Amino acid sequence: MKQSSLLAALFVCLSASQAMGQPWNFTFSFPNVFAANALNYVVGQTNIERINEGGGGDTYWCPINNGQATLTQEFTFPRPTAQAFLSANLSMFNFGSGEYGSGSLWGSIDGTNWVLLLNAPTPAGINEDYHYNTNLPSSLIGSYQIWIQTRLQTTGWNIMAQFQRQYNTIHTTYPAFALDVTYAPPQVNFVKAFTVDYTNLLIGSNYQAQASPDLVNWTNWGTAFTATNSSYTNTNYQRIADWNQLFFRLVRQ
Repeated sequence: MKQSSLLAALFVCLSASQAMGQPWNFTFSFPNVFAANALNYVVGQTNIERINEGGGGDTYWCPINNGQATLTQEFTFPRPTAQAFLSANLSMFNFGSGEYGSGSLWGSIDGTNWVLLLNAPTPAGINEDYHYNTNLPSSLIGSYQIWIQTRLQTTGWNIMAQFQRQYNTIHTTYPAFALDVTYAPPQVNFVKAFTVDYTNLLIGSNYQAQASPDLVNWTNWGTAFTATNSSYTNTNYQRIADWNQLFFRLVRQ
């Protein structure tokens, strides 16, 4: 039994390791905020809009009015996540004379409790790009959902804080947005279970096992059988975790 358990555990470990090396199960990306699929997973917008500077210019999200703006994306998967890689960017500007912006990027598995992924403070100079281009932390892994939220804050000109900015006139290293996810592989779980065998049976007699949680209310457990031997080996199993206390009796029919 111990050897079988060790072999099964080894098989589970190998399966998980192999799955991590497989291609992503889910991939999503877009080149700019006006791409056809850019809004596919957007579930919340507060004081935020998409901007195209025109003439083949740059594109991005920014606040509509001064103050805080948020954009929320929700991704739902058919299996728990095992790994997730996120590429996203924030661009902040400081023009002086009361015109500046700041922002941050957050992640969640329920849309309520948020983990800070990237802080984008007001730059000391005129502008600075902040990039998140790595795996999501373990606190955001193992769920069926991943939520991404950006928070922008501006004073003065409302374009001083930008999300998913894409420079159209120069080469950029990072996409406007990308999320790649690997699902958790199937697992083998060991379950504690029990059965009851019977002895001192009368050959040729019919019997029915019954179970009760309180010695008062009895229900049939398994199917009735005819004794062909003085002992009977049961093939009906019960998960131990499914009951608190259980009593058994064998009724001769």
